[in-house]
Amino acid sequence: MKKNKNRRHALGASMAELGPAMFAFFLFILFPLINFLTMATGASTLYLLTKQAASKAGSSTTFGQGLIAADEAAYSIETGGFGKFAKLVPIGGFNGSGVDLYITETNINTNVSTRNGPNTPFVTNPVDPDVYLYSYDAVATFEIGPFMELGGIPWIGSVPGVGLPARLTYTASEQVEHPEGIITGIAPADIPDSRNHNQNINGHFDSAL
Repeated sequence: MKKNKNRRHALGASMAELGPAMFAFFLFILFPLINFLTMATGASTLYLLTKQAASKAGSSTTFGQGLIAADEAAYSIETGGFGKFAKLVPIGGFNGSGVDLYITETNINTNVSTRNGPNTPFVTNPVDPDVYLYSYDAVATFEIGPFMELGGIPWIGSVPGVGLPARLTYTASEQVEHPEGIITGIAPADIPDSRNHNQNINGHFDSAL
């Protein structure tokens, strides 16, 4: 009888300890891990976005068309399924897209490179494909929001990617297919409507758009 009583006492003590242990596990291990996975998804999505923006610009006939193509590529991925899941929010960039487009010229003989921009046509030197190689550099800056709001949790609430949005910047380059077009800018009438991204003063995300 006494042994059974001791067993029940031990079992009750174990059950009493299980609750706080599970609470700590979910709060400090599982939920932050979920946010880390969201962060990884967002980083991969942002990498794809940057590559796509550079690729679309590189195949454009003029620099102005490249700007529009990069803007549209970024917007399409940002508002797609992965972009919404990662709560991507653009920071600055042409037309609020989060992407700035540069032109880099590299001297074939000296291998010296010069970056021009952002978001302006090439005016530094006469275009000479026999002497220079030209590339478009897409620089994308976005914030990735945590999947679960943990900003109020001690110790982890102030960690970017866990309790707060994390800001990442990627750069991708693509060879210019039409060097003669890099001097042609974009007409004001051709600039797409500015993107409307809502973000409150605390850095948390009100909505994807």
